[in-house]
Amino acid sequence: MFQTTPVSVRSMSNSGLTVNVKSCEAAIDEMDTWPKRTAKWRLAYQRCYEAIEDRVPVADARKAFEAAAKEAGVLRNHP
Repeated sequence: MFQTTPVSVRSMSNSGLTVNVKSCEAAIDEMDTWPKRTAKWRLAYQRCYEAIEDRVPVADARKAFEAAAKEAGVLRNHP
């Protein structure tokens, strides 16, 4: 889980509707729909998998996902 507050992003696969990403698994699913695979995207993808495997804190995965979403122009909420 991404703590208590989901990360809101514009869905690339659902006509631009807002999706509330609540877990690392959901973040990976969303990132799979993004057209560009940048360094921030790769780091976020890696951190999410590492968090699922309990190798890094979920907070680290969330931070990386937010940075990748911001770079991709899909982040809806800004902390």
